[in-house]
Amino acid sequence: MTQMTLRFLLALLLLALVGCPPGRGGNGDDDDATADDDDSAGDDDDTTAADDDDTTGDDDDATGDDDDSTASGAFSSNPGDLPCEGEKSGGTVDVWSVSLSAGQTLVAQVDTVAAATTFDPAFTLYDPADPDTGEYLGGGDDEFDCTFPPPEYSCPEATYTATTAGVVGIAVENYGCPGTDALAVYVLRVQVNGAAAPATLVLDDYVLGSAMTDPPQ
Repeated sequence: MTQMTLRFLLALLLLALVGCPPGRGGNGDDDDATADDDDSAGDDDDTTAADDDDTTGDDDDATGDDDDSTASGAFSSNPGDLPCEGEKSGGTVDVWSVSLSAGQTLVAQVDTVAAATTFDPAFTLYDPADPDTGEYLGGGDDEFDCTFPPPEYSCPEATYTATTAGVVGIAVENYGCPGTDALAVYVLRVQVNGAAAPATLVLDDYVLGSAMTDPPQ
């Protein structure tokens, strides 16, 4: 290789280096602080707005989209509590009843109300409102993030459309307390055809499979 050829190649290399765009870390590209991937505003893998894995308006957060509670409309609020020893294996439930006409759609949710009384709730729907003899209609377990999340799992939501008129039972159950309080406190939210609907507590702290009866308190 001649000296002139070597100088020509070195000159080309210098031109290439000078003409390269600035590396990552500036504006408008990956791994910086504005409006694109892996930064802190307006796109994936950040904590601010309108994209995946953040806290507003999209997947994996707590508002209006996948992996959260998506039902709209008004709900009635029905407070209740369960003993913390009444976990899944113990089978202690509160049973609520809701009256439906044929064709009406019920949406039910159970949410936690405080950090000290949080727990892992679930519920089952029955017709009639007898958890020992009623027909199983469905249920909810981990459909949306609890307002006060337990150490594990989430809060339940379920939808049921009645084929005939009748009374549907909602049996709320405690699947586990974190041990910070003697009670698992919840709110049952109910709507029928998009409007808040009344629910009546018909069995309080009922032990499944027993002959006990406990009128509403």
